[in-house]
Amino acid sequence: MRHALLNYEVQRPPQFAKLVGVSKPTIMSWIKSGKLKAHRIGARYYIPDSELARILQESTQVVN
Repeated sequence: MRHALLNYEVQRPPQFAKLVGVSKPTIMSWIKSGKLKAHRIGARYYIPDSELARILQESTQVVN
């Protein structure tokens, strides 16, 4: 989805978790530890799609 304030494609943590194949608590842990970049607007987090590409690329490099 495109967030009006951020002006680029973003995912909310539950959707991001499904795309990556981990739980929502894992995504929240990654955000809080700094492993995953996210923007907080109010009480909600928004994760740029560029982070999805980065995480998926890292996971394929670990396998290879």
